Amino acid sequence: MPVYQIELPNGAVYEIDAPDDASANAAAQTLVGPGKFEPDVPVPGTERRPGRAQAQADAVERDDPGFMDYLTGAGEAALTTVTGATSGTVGQVGGFLGGLAGAIRTGEFGTQEGARRVQQVTENAARNLTYAPRTEQGQRQARAVGEAVAATAPFTPIATEIAATVGNAVRGVRNVGVPRARAAVSSAVPERVRRARANARLEPSISDPSVRVPPEVAAAERAAKYASDRVGVPLVDLPAEIRAQITRVARDAKALEGLDPAAIRRQATLASLPAPVPATRGQLTRNLAQIKREENIRATDLGEPLMDVMARQDEALAANLKTMRGRAQATTPQQTGRSVQGALARKLKALEARRDDLYDQAREAGAMAAPVEVSLLDEWLQVPANQRNAGWLESALKTYRDGPNGRVTINDLENIRQEVTAAAREPGRGGYYAGQALGVIDDILDNAASASEAGSPYRVARAAHRALKQEFTNQSLIDRLTNKKRGSLDRRVALEDTIDTVLRSSSEQIGSLRHSLLTGGTAETRRAGLQAWRDVRGGVINRLRDRALNSRGEGVENAAGQSQFNGGAFLREFDALDADGVLAEMFTTKELKTLRNLRKAVEYTRTTPAGRFSGSDTTPRLLAMLERYGSKLPIGDIGRGVVRKVVEMQEEGQAVRRAQEAVTPPLAEAAQRPPPKPRSMSLRDLIADPDQP
Repeated sequence: MPVYQIELPNGAVYEIDAPDDASANAAAQTLVGPGKFEPDVPVPGTERRPGRAQAQADAVERDDPGFMDYLTGAGEAALTTVTGATSGTVGQVGGFLGGLAGAIRTGEFGTQEGARRVQQVTENAARNLTYAPRTEQGQRQARAVGEAVAATAPFTPIATEIAATVGNAVRGVRNVGVPRARAAVSSAVPERVRRARANARLEPSISDPSVRVPPEVAAAERAAKYASDRVGVPLVDLPAEIRAQITRVARDAKALEGLDPAAIRRQATLASLPAPVPATRGQLTRNLAQIKREENIRATDLGEPLMDVMARQDEALAANLKTMRGRAQATTPQQTGRSVQGALARKLKALEARRDDLYDQAREAGAMAAPVEVSLLDEWLQVPANQRNAGWLESALKTYRDGPNGRVTINDLENIRQEVTAAAREPGRGGYYAGQALGVIDDILDNAASASEAGSPYRVARAAHRALKQEFTNQSLIDRLTNKKRGSLDRRVALEDTIDTVLRSSSEQIGSLRHSLLTGGTAETRRAGLQAWRDVRGGVINRLRDRALNSRGEGVENAAGQSQFNGGAFLREFDALDADGVLAEMFTTKELKTLRNLRKAVEYTRTTPAGRFSGSDTTPRLLAMLERYGSKLPIGDIGRGVVRKVVEMQEEGQAVRRAQEAVTPPLAEAAQRPPPKPRSMSLRDLIADPDQP
């Protein structure tokens, strides 16, 4: 059999086996079609491979396409696919817009006929810019490629990916035929797509970038890192709503980095209070321009939402103060004074009764019959001033020395002490010098008690007396709250002045008051002391409330009929109390943190940062220029009116938008945005190993 060597115009050379009776021209025509070119001369001496000629002859009888038909058809299929994904897409968009404009122009927009017209124009435009196969083999292969690509169309976002896929599909068609190519795609795509899609959703872990994790896990890691590093608070310690919003925003790493951490800290502080306090955008961001815009909006008809926010702030701030009162029962300063002074008086009475009982036991045991050395008192009386003002003590000592015992006993000196104590309460010089003498007598009796045996009745009684004196006499705050004025039955501190007296004391004195109310005494006095201490703390909160709400008749009502919260008065009173450590002595660490967060809330919502300036004056400038130079513009009165109206409408539109933004916290706004779309799957992802990142 002869073998013909055929060279195509593009330089490709093919060898064609031909039957013995076939001419070179006939052999060439079986390859490229009739009349294409003249073949070269036969190559002598070449033997035909077994079965090849018979297969070609069978193909001619079945009218099957030859190799060049497959090649030509594959090229046409590729050209059809590429132009359809690029130029065809452009034509489709242009056709759609043109068809839409035509439907609007003819009045058919919104009708079934208009929809069909738009669809027809769109398809025609796409078809005009898409290459159409001209050969039967090209049409057949284009359909096969179209079916194969359609199975993975949602995962093919770009035309270059389509082109690469077309090349693979064409080679498959040429090698295994259309049916086998279609079967191969159908069986391989589902499982490969599933694995590739799952792998494409994975993201590098924040803690270990070499590990890929689901997007939900990556978002949670980003949120935790952002809260710790930028906000300065562990994510788990933030209020639940703030925590959820940060996690939602963290689905988009760029959106997360765009958040204002200072604004989030302020929002978290407001949300952490027992009664969460709402805030506007300007209050959270502390942006001066935004705050000014909100003030301007509140003065217009659009300001109702902002006014509502401020009314709810008044309500929430007052509710937090009420919560901080805890279980205090006293509601007025007088009630607070009665609770505190009453609890101290009951404890003093109980301790005095116990002391007197111990003294009686010591007398019965004969422990107070022992003589006592009073030389220190004799020496004190030798001082002329002491002699003149407390000379009656010499007479008292002489009476006991001249008595049956011939000496002064412990019991005698205790009796003298009671007389001196009563004299010390009197005003004037006599009371002063009696107090001096009382100190000398106490020193003598303490020395006598120390010299007695440990555990002796008198030593125990004297210890009880010293403790009582230390608690109720040597501590000035408690002394003022429990004793009366010298020479009078009036209290040294009026009931209604009790809380002011406590707050004017040092933190050390307040600590002593707390200790006295909560410890010692009896179970009954401790219960009364606990309630009194609650009332003291409640009195502090009442004081802050009175300053903030001007509850003494000077209050101003808001739009909702509630008392406006005076932030400046509250802050001044709070800072004065906190500066001296008063609040730290009265409240627990947790309570103090809540109070200081409340102070921050008042600062955020009721103060403006320094350096305040006016808002944008673009619109007023434009209107002023129009008034000044409008008559010189060649636009006429109607034109100037139109310009003015446009400017005013623009400003009104901006005001509406800003009013809506003002009541939406930036974090909440960011959390409402939809998450970023997952990365589209391309055919390259399917062709590559889907299990590899």
